[in-house]
Amino acid sequence: MGRGARLPPGQVDRALGKPTATSAQGNRRRGKVAGLPVHRAPPLDPDDALRPLPTVLRACGPPRDALQRAAMSTPSEAVVAPISRFFRRGQVVLVLALLALYLPTLASGPTFSDGPELVTAIWTLGVPHPTGYPLFVLLAHAFTRLLPIPVSPCVKVELFNVFCALGAAILTARSVREVTVLLQHRRHVEAHAGAGSGIFEGELAGLVVGFLLGVSHLVWEQVRIPEVYPLHLLLVTWAGRLWVRFEVTRREGYIVAAALPMGLGLAHHVTMVYFLPAAAIYLLLRRPGIFVAWLVWPVAQIARRWRPGLAAWPALRGAWAFPVACLVGALPMLSYYYLIWANAHTTGIPWNDVSDWERLVYHVSGKQYSGFFGGGDLASWWNRIRKVPGNFDRQFLPAGTAMLVAGLMVVFRRAGKLGALLLALMLFNVGHGIYYSVGDYLNYYIPALYPCAVFMGAGLWWILRAARARPAAARRWMALSAVAIMALAGAATVAGYASLTKRMPPSLTQEKGLWLAVPLGVLGVAAGVAAVIVRRRRDEAEGRALPAMTLPAVLLGGLAATFVPVSIARAARIGGHVEVGGNYGAEVVETVPRGAVYLTQGDGYLFNMWYQHHVLDQGLDFATLDVGTLHAAWYQRYLRGRYPVGCDPLAKANLADKEDYGARCGTFAKRMALGEGKSWLSFGQTRPRGPRGSRRNAPEPEVKQAREGENGDGTPSGEEAQPEDTPAKDTPARDALPTVVRGSEPRCDEPEFRKQNGEACKCWNAGRRRGAVEETCVLSAEEGGVVPRAKVEIHIDRIIRRHIDERPVYERNAMTNWVGEAKTNPRGWNGPAYQRISGEFALVNRGRVNQVMYAADLSKSEGCAETLNRVTPRAPRGPGPEPAFQPYQPNEFPTLLSASYLSASSEGTDDDARRRYATGETIYARLQWFEQFHHDASSADRRGKPLRHGVRICVYDPSGARIASAVTVSGRNDALELLRTSDASPRGRYTVQACSVGDVGEGEVTDGARCQRVILEYPFLVGAEEHLGAKGGEELVP
Repeated sequence: MGRGARLPPGQVDRALGKPTATSAQGNRRRGKVAGLPVHRAPPLDPDDALRPLPTVLRACGPPRDALQRAAMSTPSEAVVAPISRFFRRGQVVLVLALLALYLPTLASGPTFSDGPELVTAIWTLGVPHPTGYPLFVLLAHAFTRLLPIPVSPCVKVELFNVFCALGAAILTARSVREVTVLLQHRRHVEAHAGAGSGIFEGELAGLVVGFLLGVSHLVWEQVRIPEVYPLHLLLVTWAGRLWVRFEVTRREGYIVAAALPMGLGLAHHVTMVYFLPAAAIYLLLRRPGIFVAWLVWPVAQIARRWRPGLAAWPALRGAWAFPVACLVGALPMLSYYYLIWANAHTTGIPWNDVSDWERLVYHVSGKQYSGFFGGGDLASWWNRIRKVPGNFDRQFLPAGTAMLVAGLMVVFRRAGKLGALLLALMLFNVGHGIYYSVGDYLNYYIPALYPCAVFMGAGLWWILRAARARPAAARRWMALSAVAIMALAGAATVAGYASLTKRMPPSLTQEKGLWLAVPLGVLGVAAGVAAVIVRRRRDEAEGRALPAMTLPAVLLGGLAATFVPVSIARAARIGGHVEVGGNYGAEVVETVPRGAVYLTQGDGYLFNMWYQHHVLDQGLDFATLDVGTLHAAWYQRYLRGRYPVGCDPLAKANLADKEDYGARCGTFAKRMALGEGKSWLSFGQTRPRGPRGSRRNAPEPEVKQAREGENGDGTPSGEEAQPEDTPAKDTPARDALPTVVRGSEPRCDEPEFRKQNGEACKCWNAGRRRGAVEETCVLSAEEGGVVPRAKVEIHIDRIIRRHIDERPVYERNAMTNWVGEAKTNPRGWNGPAYQRISGEFALVNRGRVNQVMYAADLSKSEGCAETLNRVTPRAPRGPGPEPAFQPYQPNEFPTLLSASYLSASSEGTDDDARRRYATGETIYARLQWFEQFHHDASSADRRGKPLRHGVRICVYDPSGARIASAVTVSGRNDALELLRTSDASPRGRYTVQACSVGDVGEGEVTDGARCQRVILEYPFLVGAEEHLGAKGGEELVP
């Protein structure tokens, strides 16, 4: 009984090969109108399950009692509608079509998303970010390990997502098919007379909306990268299809069956929880007694000794279903225990240190991200609500909206209870996306696409049925009218709509699309005129009536003409997305040398390095620190285990015996086996010690007790001391101190106001408390006074000072962190989030990363000289004691670059970046500017004049001679042509170097302008086979 949907009882006799009733009474009982043709159902497929005998007997005769009559009022008395050969083949075509679109668009490597972190957890059986996704990790791990094809683990997870999306499309098609059979069974007897059974239209509608779901923008974007949403969509569609089966058959077994994918969904993504209230609403409407029947059933079994009919009470039918469904749905939740096991055994990521049930609840509930839930305001929520129709339009275009509206009407008119289930599921998920204040909130709409697709399928079925039922005399002019409407709508779309909303292919813009808009408009006008003429001559056309499927075919042709080019255009657009991640990570592991510290911030930067370290086993001999996560205890534990003191690559013993070092510390597993509790890394969470004899080391007796603590200043580990913690004596008058331009308000002298406005009063007593100006509040050259620093900014400064003398220090998105939203930017503008690096230091760009150096070392190198003068940082001394505290120094020199890369194309993106070129290629440089505007506190957006520094870029051949140069001004985004090579060009290692000639204002770089400071230097290869940075990047450090 489970392979297909069900036919109306009126077709039972024909399906069984028996003569049909001819009386009006019999026809009315079977949902037919006397005198109208009866559609002949196809013969039953021998592979399909037959009905049980009682069902056949009841279908062939009238009910004998009230209980039997109540049973016959449900669709469970219909026979199985065999799945046609057309539908079976259509599913194959659907799968092949989606595969043809998906496979070319899969990302070739990690991207700047959660994907690299998820692949890392999958590959190493680790604990990914909340909510943990244990089912996804386990299934994808088995898939990636067993799939015998030579592709990267990242691509294998993407292929897993492809299969999930294909399954979701097929289940959606089957759901629509069965819903339409249900709607056909419950239609009004006058509706669509003469249009047949509707089975074919339902199957066709299911295949169409299955395809539309698969190519929807939201789904496709998540299929092409390693993400959790395709599996979530598969489980939602699986559960939805089983609830549809229950509505069709009313068999309680389908409730239990639906509990399995719902439970699996809860073991994967907690937003499956929204299916629970949706299902509860449906059951309260369809079978309200099921929630208590299992409690009453034992009593009824006892009471039947005195009241035999009580046990047969219809409300007690299927009493077992609810408790069994709860058990079946709860069993998959046990998979969350995997997170506790993985936390104790993985060499990968142990996010949130899920070591016991309390930590498990914390992780699974997503409490870490609770600030995002409801963290917005009414304006932001309303803004998201207003965008919902546009987001739906982006997936399915206006044609999808028309199908959705029609589907909502027909489903709620003929199957309102099932419509309530689908609508509740849709609204709950959309509401979650609106209320959850994260940047990628649109992904939470993906489960809502399934009920949308079912409604669209029902609407398309109704439209096709209505078109097929048109009178023969009206088919010709209606077909012409449909062609006219679709052609004119297409012309308007190409001419205006596509250029405004960018839903259509890029070539169909207002300027370029006239080649298509004009012919469509002419076709539409011609078809409209012909429709008018044909309608006026309707009597003459009756003898030449078109087939009944003419108008449905025209409508389907219009859908194909719309969605096929849109799907191809989406494939080109999605497949052309810049991935960045793999290219970035590979260059970093080549650039950063052994024993270095690499400071970064942000999921994309960190996750791609995890992928390099744990999946590809690259860059194990330098440490990647995410400065935004260093405060977390689990992350500190992770770093201590992977970078223990005994495995410091720059320790003298490890440098002297590299074989022993490799045997003990060659992998993360070996390092963790050492069981050391300390790391050679500084986490920047404690204040450095003060200079000997300073007042920082000699507190007054009355404040000594208050200053005791892990940080040496009376504050807990990981927190900054409040300025009022350590009062100083003999403080100069306030008017003699530097002006506090940010971090102080007039009312900050009031303790209550200061308590409620801690950030606004962070520097209210700068200079009157120890350490206030030195670390928490500093003198800013950019803002012209004392300003507060963010905690992360202070931690970065501490780490740099702790390691700069003992090992190389690199950064990306740490000191060069740009935040484009003023609300979340610590400095309250669209620009750099932190103050410049302290004045005694400087950043030298090494491509995708920047090296932290002493500014004094840069003054020894003359930039862009006739012969190469390399930037030479002072030699690291190796591990040593913690240096004494040094205050922040204002920095007058701007940070011009955040990154740069070379490519062989002037239009090259990050994915085209490389350091190796063949002779004959032209090499271009792309500079990514960091500081672009002066800070102006008097401006509303705090942006002053553009920052324009003249920059000279030079190229040196393997002998060190300058062979090419170019000039530009900071802020320009044009690719610079650096070097045109030829077959005669020397083969070997070239060097590109850039320097700033200072602020040029509105002018340009003059020929005689001298370089003030080198800002960029790194090598590249031309026609050479040598490896750059073969051992962790030593060779790339000049």
